[in-house]
Amino acid sequence: MPFLVTELDGLDPKDLKQGDEVNIICGTPINDLIMPLFGPLREDVEDESILLAPEDITWPRLLAKLQCFPSASQAAKNWKAQKKDLEIEPGFSGPLSIGKARKIRIWVWKVIPE
Repeated sequence: MPFLVTELDGLDPKDLKQGDEVNIICGTPINDLIMPLFGPLREDVEDESILLAPEDITWPRLLAKLQCFPSASQAAKNWKAQKKDLEIEPGFSGPLSIGKARKIRIWVWKVIPE
């Protein structure tokens, strides 16, 4: 099963529904690491999707793009209230479950620049 790689800006957040998992790579991916980090692929999904985001994207901007919050400023306010860092740290993190009305799980790999 191949990965379907899409730019974050190409995502229509309305397509995300309760229980969905979102795989995100921040920066230029290293192809040999995609499968070990995001695999094994789920058998119930024909094409596993990975979203490419800019290397400098922050949690608030990412969560607003996914429409977990109405805006990046609202996401930042919520994120700070939880004493979380606004920057996405290099490396692999997840799953992060977020949302009340539409809970999704987010896996993020911020590529460590060489």
